[in-house]
Parts: sequence; C-alpha cells; structure tokens
Amino acid sequence: EAACRHALEQAPDHSGSRCNVGTWRCRQRRPQEAAARYRDATVAHTGFVGAWIKLGMMMLELQDFAQSASAFQRAVELQPDAAQAWQGLGRARQSLGDLEAAVAALQHATRLSPADSSPWVDLGATLQLLGRLEEAVASFEQALRHGERNPAVADTINGLLANLGRTDEAIDQGRRLVLAHPQYVPGQLKLAHLLWAKAGKPDSGEDPFSLIRAAARQQPDNRALQMEFIGLLIE
Repeated sequence: EAACRHALEQAPDHSGSRCNVGTWRCRQRRPQEAAARYRDATVAHTGFVGAWIKLGMMMLELQDFAQSASAFQRAVELQPDAAQAWQGLGRARQSLGDLEAAVAALQHATRLSPADSSPWVDLGATLQLLGRLEEAVASFEQALRHGERNPAVADTINGLLANLGRTDEAIDQGRRLVLAHPQYVPGQLKLAHLLWAKAGKPDSGEDPFSLIRAAARQQPDNRALQMEFIGLLIE
C-alpha cells in the first residue's frame, strides 16, 4: 500500500503506476476502486492495451457489460491479435445477449490461441445458448483436448449428447467422468438418470443406481451427494 502511494506521488500521471494500483485494489477485493484506477490508466495513455483489457475484465466482474464491451472493443482495435481481449469481448457480448457477435469474437479468440482451453469453453457455452448443440459439443471437446480439467465441462457434454439422442455416448462418457471425479455430484446424478431411463423398469435386472450408491457409500461425508442420492431414491 505504501509503495503504491509513493509511486503515485512520484509520478501521478504515469499509466503503469495507475494500472498497478488498480491490480492492487483488485487483490484487495475493492473492484470499484480497481476499475477507477484502470480507467485512469487508459486516460493517461489511451494506447495502453493492458489497461483496457484489465478495465474490461473489472467491468465484467461489476456486471457493467456495456462498459466492458466498450473497453475490450478498444483493446482489439489497438491490438488485433490480443486473444484475451477477443475472449473478453465475447463474454461481454454474450452477457448483453448479442450471441452472434459473441460467437464471432470467441471464434477469433480460439484462432489466435487454439491451445488455450478457456475460449473454447466460452464458445461452447454461447453456441449452446443459440441451440447449436453439435457445434457446442465440438467446442467443449476442444477444451478438454487442450487441458480443461473442470468436470462441469465434461458433464455439460454428456447432457448435450443426451439431448442430441446420443444416449450411449453420454452414458459411456458419464461413466468415465464419475470414475475420474467420484466426488462431482452433478455428474453422478446425470449418469444415474441416464442409466435409469435406459433400464426402463426397476425390475429389469440392471441396477441403474449401482454407481451412485457405491459413490455414496465411499463418501459418507459428501453431504451433497448423500442428499441427491436420497432425492433420487424418493423420485
């Protein structure tokens, strides 16, 4: 705090110092003040791409999506190959409901940084909102291919596959998901529902709840899993 104050005293108009103070305010969880400092940095140096990107991210956090989109738009104008800025623009456009523009921005981000899983996830989510489910599956699969480890992404793919009528694929991937992440409750629940629907009747000879039952027994302290399993049995 003292160093930030001293830097501003020595060079009050220095855009880098203002941006650094913004980052410090962000780490202190003071987003309004962080946004103000990033905005100051862009005023001090209108061509400071990093400050525009940080301002865009901060405005996203503050849910001022119009200001966020404006900041990211300025960033991509200044540096057209800034993948992070294109991704941020896509996120802001999605939040504004401009889904086609969001897809275009996110596709651009994936072309600029194809090995980064994050823009693929955002692109998949936007395509899903547009009802372009096959494309959404492909985007989420690209995210997994490039190192995405969040089980929610694999679980989303399973749900999309089921909606597309590709039930066997959804079940196979669901099995792999719960083996890799047995503590992930939504994955356990979705797989149990898929297996129940496929089994058809409770006396069909196959227990559709065998996997979630085993997971519940192995994780007695996983309260969320216990409660969902109870609800499933009641249902």
